[in-house]
Amino acid sequence: MPGFCAAWLFVTFGMTPPSPWESPPGGYREDAALRGREPPDGERYILPGSILVPLGALSTAFSATSVWATSPDHCTRVLERLELSQEQCRGLFTLSIIRTVMGGLMLVSGTTLLAIGLHQRRRHERWLQGKARIVPMGSFTRNETMLGLAVFVRF
Repeated sequence: MPGFCAAWLFVTFGMTPPSPWESPPGGYREDAALRGREPPDGERYILPGSILVPLGALSTAFSATSVWATSPDHCTRVLERLELSQEQCRGLFTLSIIRTVMGGLMLVSGTTLLAIGLHQRRRHERWLQGKARIVPMGSFTRNETMLGLAVFVRF
C-alpha cells in the first residue's frame, strides 16, 4: 500500500517521496536526539537482589552457627543428645562450611545485583527529570470501572 501511494503521488503531482534518511519537517526527532535513549530503570536487578540479600544473610548466619556447633572440639559436647561419632561430626562440620560459603556467595551476588539496579534506577530518575509522561490508569471494581490518564512531571 505505501508503494502504491508513493506511485500515485508521483504520477499525480510529480512529487517524489522523501528518503527514509531524511529528517521529517518541524524537528520531529530532535527531542529524542537531545535526550538520548531511555536508560534501563533497574527493576530487572533490584528485585532479585532484594531477594538474595536477606536469604544470603540468613543462610550465612545460620550456617555459621552450625559451623561453631559442629566444630570438632565442640561437637561431642554441644550435640551430645544426638550421640554422634567423630566421623559424623567432621561430615557435619564440612557441610556447615560449604553452606556458609554458599550463603556468603548469595549475599555477595545479591548485594552486587542490588547495587547495579540502584545505580541504573538513579540514572533513569536523572534522565526523567524535567520530562513529562502520560500514564494510563484504571480502577476496576464490582460496580464501576474508571479509566483515565495521569500526567507525571519531575523537577
